Amino acid sequence: MEEHGQHGDVDESDHFSFGPWFVSATRDGISVRASYSYLDLHGCLGGAEGAPLGGGGQSGENGDHYDSDRVCWTVIKVPVWNVMSFALSTELDLAVVISRAQVGYQDQGEGNIRTHIAVRPLRFRDGTPHPCAKVPTMRFSMPRAPAFYAAQAQVLGDYLLLWFGPGQHNYCVSKLYLIAWKEGSITLLRENPVGKYGTIPAMISKDVLAQVQLDPPGIELCRISNMQKEAEGEGGEDGGGSGDDGAAAAAANDRGSRSNGPRMDKLCTLLLPPLRKRQDGTTGSSAYINWASCIGQHPGHHTFSRGPWPEYRSAPQGRPRTFRQSTEDSIVSVMMEIMGCERRPHLFEVVVRCATLLAYADAAAAAAARVPVVPTESSNGDGQSASARDVLGDGDVVVEAGVPWDAWGPRATAMSDQTDWHVGCRYMLGEREATIEGDEIRIRDYNPYRIRQAKASMVAKGLGGHHDGLGEDSHEEEGSADTAHPNGGGGTRRITEGNTTIRGGEWFEEDVSTALPHLDAVVDMPGCRAIYMEQDQIMLLVDDLDQVSWMMCRFDRLMMRLGWGLMAIVVR
Repeated sequence: MEEHGQHGDVDESDHFSFGPWFVSATRDGISVRASYSYLDLHGCLGGAEGAPLGGGGQSGENGDHYDSDRVCWTVIKVPVWNVMSFALSTELDLAVVISRAQVGYQDQGEGNIRTHIAVRPLRFRDGTPHPCAKVPTMRFSMPRAPAFYAAQAQVLGDYLLLWFGPGQHNYCVSKLYLIAWKEGSITLLRENPVGKYGTIPAMISKDVLAQVQLDPPGIELCRISNMQKEAEGEGGEDGGGSGDDGAAAAAANDRGSRSNGPRMDKLCTLLLPPLRKRQDGTTGSSAYINWASCIGQHPGHHTFSRGPWPEYRSAPQGRPRTFRQSTEDSIVSVMMEIMGCERRPHLFEVVVRCATLLAYADAAAAAAARVPVVPTESSNGDGQSASARDVLGDGDVVVEAGVPWDAWGPRATAMSDQTDWHVGCRYMLGEREATIEGDEIRIRDYNPYRIRQAKASMVAKGLGGHHDGLGEDSHEEEGSADTAHPNGGGGTRRITEGNTTIRGGEWFEEDVSTALPHLDAVVDMPGCRAIYMEQDQIMLLVDDLDQVSWMMCRFDRLMMRLGWGLMAIVVR
């Protein structure tokens, strides 16, 4: 969730995160005074049943916050410049700041560009050094890492998964680190060669990672092992900092994993549709992936899965929990910009359930260890589970070369051509994907139970039917439009079932058909910048509450003011 702005020579980014208990905003960039701020939803929505909602919000600094109509932002200014990324975990009272110690430079005599990184674990509530971190500031340097590298960080309990790479371009190596933030040790899990993998990977479980392989296209699944062995040797949670020199981190700088330390092992690769090859005697060249990324949000790794301190562990008496996760499953989105044989780029998305990927990962691990396969949790709306055998089918085999697309993809994925969608922001929210496309919000829901509910609702209303012209073999639709309102206020809802076909054209060897059902809803929402959903509740970040269409007028509204604009949370 980001908004980018240029202020002279300052490159500044604002990132917004929503969660069941908190709203968070972080500000980072080169030559920027970094900060993060958070809002307690239970406080601003009313800690007791029937409490009034708030009005204009105010901000305080470093825990020195104050209340205005019950809306209260706490702003933490971080005394660090050149921040690349934040990683937040409220339940651990943890805010990790990743910064560039100095701009990358050319080492004399080595001809090697190095970037110097500093990692600081802080307390989320006030920005002071975290008392459980034995090394307050961990420093290390990355060879072959230009200064324009991007960073993404994710808290995994006692560890921090840290990715460095060249953003949407594949002409540089990327690096994946695992940092034990309590102990201060750093492990280089993998250094990906140029052009081998796409950008940011996604954690799909507590120990399984998915990343996009570029040639041939595929989803590679890896398991991070031995994370707990190092944690078992910790002496408790009262360890204090031991200075700011980062000696423990320097000792582990840019080394591979120890024999008994964390490591990352490949499990299997699920191949994606083959790209079109140049035919002999024809002009042009073969199609290739220009850039790709893997986006996911596993429920076990929600940034704000629950409150950070005892008073936030449960909802106040007389009021249910603000937000509830609807299922244990989630989805992963693979985005690929493919350059066609005639040099025309198209943007394609492949969506797959995490349960499907984990079933193949379990099958590959079981085949390597020659042990029975344990069933994997799956969201089917009935509380049942799916094993690898259920997902793979009788004829599927997990092989080193990869599982062919025809053996797994058509029945387990949903593919779309998003070249003309003009997506500004994309959010993965459990089994839902939300995109902001101009003045519209598009929500795709892959939960089978909610699809059945929507279908029953359409049947009861006498709506639905075949709709041609969208390349989809079967779907039902209902829609509404409020032409009396100056902002339009319209919306449509459609169920996609059966096969969806993407023409191969100059991008794929043949037409691609997929059959993962989903509910597709489009709502007019001018000025929306961010969205968060759980079950039947929703929060929005908008420029101006007056621009919100009549479709949302039945929602309670909470207005807050943040530095660059007006923010509205809309709660059902």
